[in-house]
Amino acid sequence: MNIEYLSPDHAKLTAPNFSGDAYCVEFGPANLIFAKTSEGFVGCGFFDLSVFEKLGIPAAKVTEISTIEDLLRKNVTAATPAAIKLGAKPGVSGEEALTKLFSC
Repeated sequence: MNIEYLSPDHAKLTAPNFSGDAYCVEFGPANLIFAKTSEGFVGCGFFDLSVFEKLGIPAAKVTEISTIEDLLRKNVTAATPAAIKLGAKPGVSGEEALTKLFSC
C-alpha cells in the first residue's frame, strides 16, 4: 500500500482497487491514529468499538501503535461484527482490514 503524506497528520492511502485516508493526530502522550475507507474505519486503542457497533459502522482496532505505518503493519486486535462480516477481523493486518472495508 502506498502512503502519500498530504500534511504531517494526513496521508492518502492507495493500492490497486483501493483508496482511503489516514490521520495521525498528536494527543497528549499518545497519537490518535485512524484510517477511513468508503465502508468503515481502522483505528488505534482510542477507538471505542461499542460506539461504532451501535451506529452500525464497520470498525476495527489495532493497538500499541504510534504511526500510520504501524496501523498498516500490525494486526487487528478487535472488530465490530459488521467489520468481521466484511473480513476485517482480529488477526489480519491493518492494511488487509482496510482493503476489506473498501468498496469500489
